[in-house]
Amino acid sequence: MAGLSRDYAASDLLVDIETLGWGFSYYPSAMRTYQVAYAARLKVIDTRSMQTVAEAHCRRSPEKTDDSPSRAELLANGAERLKQELRAAADSCMREFENKIYPRNQQMISEA
Repeated sequence: MAGLSRDYAASDLLVDIETLGWGFSYYPSAMRTYQVAYAARLKVIDTRSMQTVAEAHCRRSPEKTDDSPSRAELLANGAERLKQELRAAADSCMREFENKIYPRNQQMISEA
């Protein structure tokens, strides 16, 4: 964190988003259908104090649906479906981060 804070010292706040993991696996109850799991963390860092002022985690591991893909469907066309599923999970996490972090930071900014 100190390195990031130093690299962006001209900014008051730094947003650091990290993918913690992703992958795909079959549903134990339906071994021919697969789920795409994704996990990420967001930190808002005060570059002056080098302290984390807000943090949120997100995990996506969808329930099986009628549209759940097979392994072949996930990997077809250069893994197009897998990439779509990961993009959708990351977008969903970003919306969750906005809902968790933004109100807290909006209050912090208005108090400054």
